[in-house]
Amino acid sequence: MKEVILTIGLILFSTLAYSQESALKKALAYYDQNMFQEAIKEFTKAIEEESNSAIAYYKRGNCYKALGDKKQAFSDFSEAVRFNPNYPEAYVNLGILLEEERNYPDAMISYENAIRSNPRLDKAYYNRGELFIDMGDYVSAILDFDKAININPAYILAYSQRCRAYIKSGLYEKALSDCNQAIALGSNEAETYYYRGLAFKNKKMYAEALKDFSKALELDPKYSYVYHSRGNIYSSLGNNAEAIVDYTKAIDISPFPFDLPL
Repeated sequence: MKEVILTIGLILFSTLAYSQESALKKALAYYDQNMFQEAIKEFTKAIEEESNSAIAYYKRGNCYKALGDKKQAFSDFSEAVRFNPNYPEAYVNLGILLEEERNYPDAMISYENAIRSNPRLDKAYYNRGELFIDMGDYVSAILDFDKAININPAYILAYSQRCRAYIKSGLYEKALSDCNQAIALGSNEAETYYYRGLAFKNKKMYAEALKDFSKALELDPKYSYVYHSRGNIYSSLGNNAEAIVDYTKAIDISPFPFDLPL
């Protein structure tokens, strides 16, 4: 009798394990295809069958984040690190959400936990670098971008954001070098050209700045900051008609008063 009960128990355990694995595999397949609603359903099944599945919580959190549900994403990332306290990617995503809410102290703790869990995770240093910029600590930001680039020399965003930190620090030649490197590595982001344009502008290289601002607007016609900055150059050059056109576009896109990101 004991042997029969044991056999039945093994069968049930195997069935449950297979069901959980199957749900997780389905979820990951949907996830890889950016089919986030379908992935959420399967990740939920996997969690129902194995409530301590850190990867299921983490991936489901990414789905919710992609769909704009930050509250549920935060909850899932929190569960992921509860069940796996050494889950660096989950800590990074928690930090990003906290930073977006301007909860800088807790965001810093999350990034530090990510680095503790994996000192070679380039995006942990990158995101902490962005946090340092938000906090006005440009020296620390540059050091973190240095670390991210040392780990991953082809990290385009790290070059772009270090350029931004250099501009804030008045180091315009270094800023130009970083943006040039980002573009050489294949960056086609409006932000990179905007930052390089700002570096040119601060060096009074207005023709080059105007060219980069126009390229940034070609890549992102809704980039209000660029219209504002290009308008400033036109105004400095006495081209008031073009300045007014750009200021008007900036206001149309972002009608409320705003501070430039630099």
